[in-house]
Amino acid sequence: KQDLVGEIIDEMPLDESAPPEHSGATPYAPRGKPPPFLVQFNLRDRVVVLAGDGDVPRAKAEMLLAAGARLRLLNADPGPWMQDRIAEGRAYLHPAFDDALFDGVALAMAVDIEDPTPEAFAAAARARGLLVNVADNPPCCDFTTPAYFDRGPIRVALGSGGTAPMLVSLLRQRLEQALDPRIGVVAAAAARLRGAVAAAFDKPGRFAFWEDLFEGRIETPGDC
Repeated sequence: KQDLVGEIIDEMPLDESAPPEHSGATPYAPRGKPPPFLVQFNLRDRVVVLAGDGDVPRAKAEMLLAAGARLRLLNADPGPWMQDRIAEGRAYLHPAFDDALFDGVALAMAVDIEDPTPEAFAAAARARGLLVNVADNPPCCDFTTPAYFDRGPIRVALGSGGTAPMLVSLLRQRLEQALDPRIGVVAAAAARLRGAVAAAFDKPGRFAFWEDLFEGRIETPGDC
């Protein structure tokens, strides 16, 4: 294993096109390939197509439902847990791979599909101007979903553009264990303070206040 890793690393060309201090540069960045643009979608009450042969991919479905999306399911066996979401109007089964599948849709996603093929699914979604993600199929992906965890209103997400998902998953686990769960409480308290702080300080003063608060230089009542 060690020899294999060493050979691969030794064969990787260094990217000398970006200065080391550049935030997007890494010693082994692929030449000519810019990093993905990171963005958060507001999917509240937006329709997302989720296709998958067999059981609905529960982790992906729950992630989308937690974001407020409504699911249009294709080729999927919903199972009892998804039947509850269907009864609530949060999801429904689409009968066929047809033009109507992508009507009024925000995103298109698929996991383990064979009919239609991943290529056909991606092509049909793109023809409607949609961004598409087919799990474990980079040529059929316009975006990837990061590994993430929440601390109240704080969301920490990590991604590799699909190049090293297992490494990203391990990093997420370590960061989740390292970050104090009370960070979410602090963030929620800061949200309540924003109006008062904005009224009390000019812009430099606000920056200094928040820095002092989050660095622990301002005493807070109780144990946050």
